[in-house]
Amino acid sequence: MKIGSKQWNILIHEGSKEVNAQVDDKTIKLFTIHALELMKWNRKVNLTAINDPYEIAVKHFIDSIVILPGLPET
Repeated sequence: MKIGSKQWNILIHEGSKEVNAQVDDKTIKLFTIHALELMKWNRKVNLTAINDPYEIAVKHFIDSIVILPGLPET
């Protein structure tokens, strides 16, 4: 699986639904850009040990949006 692939996008979309924090296509695109930059910079500076696209999706993005349903709307 590659970051930004259809499979990766589906993983983010379905994972967000699992944690009741659905994200739209625009947000998934922003996650993709962020993940690609993370991987790019991780080759130069050790930012994270996580470098598998599946684990990046789950551990960096889905895990971070778990709190969204509990946040007040603005």
